[in-house]
Amino acid sequence: PSYELFNRVRSRVKNVKYIFWFLNMFLLNYEDEELKNEVRESFKFVNDFQKSLSYFRDVISLVGILSKTSLRVSRKKDFVDSFLNARKNIWKEVVSNFKERHIRLDYRINNVQRRLDLWYRNFYPTDTERYKRVIGYIEDFVNKKVGNVENSRKFADIAVGIYKAFDKFNFLVFDESEEFIIRGACLIHDVGKSVSSDFYHKSSMEIFVNSEIHEIKTKEKLMIGLVTRYHTRSIPKYSHKWYTNLKDHDKMLVNKLAGFVRLAFAISKVTNFSSQVLYVDSTRDSVEIKIKTDESVKEIIVDDMDKILLEKMIGLPINVRC
Repeated sequence: PSYELFNRVRSRVKNVKYIFWFLNMFLLNYEDEELKNEVRESFKFVNDFQKSLSYFRDVISLVGILSKTSLRVSRKKDFVDSFLNARKNIWKEVVSNFKERHIRLDYRINNVQRRLDLWYRNFYPTDTERYKRVIGYIEDFVNKKVGNVENSRKFADIAVGIYKAFDKFNFLVFDESEEFIIRGACLIHDVGKSVSSDFYHKSSMEIFVNSEIHEIKTKEKLMIGLVTRYHTRSIPKYSHKWYTNLKDHDKMLVNKLAGFVRLAFAISKVTNFSSQVLYVDSTRDSVEIKIKTDESVKEIIVDDMDKILLEKMIGLPINVRC
């Protein structure tokens, strides 16, 4: 792994370790033994992962120190080789299993989050009826702006279908509010074409955020608008004011949900909004998405830029075929 990826993962593992430690202590008197065991095992996994990453940190530190010395290159190499040989088995394990353990870390976090979400929903159920009503209001808004609601619904079904499949493979934890944001973003994606055909993705965001939609919350409107902005052309950047002002968690959420909308739009555009998801399959090395289309579409070619957000999220390449 690159230094940048390693440092990002090490920082994340360190933070996650404290969360699992807190959960482990919090659940001591809780009756659900299965949940307690899940948290305890996850805490042990994260702790072991952090220990192995510390060896990688030591190598980076050693190389940094040697780069500032006046020793011959061959002598510097001897220092590094000596360090690695003394920890040969540990080093080999860290490098060879880095990607797999990183994915397994996400898998464990999602498992625990899913259990905690179910626990939380027992006390605070989601108002799914309000989401349905607001989607209806958004469709009315799109109709008034001369958007194609029928095509947008098909586009939304593809995005949500892939999203739910990713939940099935534990790449994420399904959340009704996230499905609501995805559907809303798909519905309004082209309302800005009346303002600008070249930059309609940005216009769609601005028109929607500045419009009156019954029962919708201000933050929900902003998140839908931002996800819409990134469904084509651009990706989230810190130069984008509305995106930059978000908290870190909300930035990650926009990236994640924009990934589904972006990929679904690329598929819909290639197939002229006449396709649907047949199935999604996950292997150890990639994710395969099978799309049903009419007979006129012989091949689906999706640009790498349209897959980049989702591929970064799951750490695996995505292949789309019909």
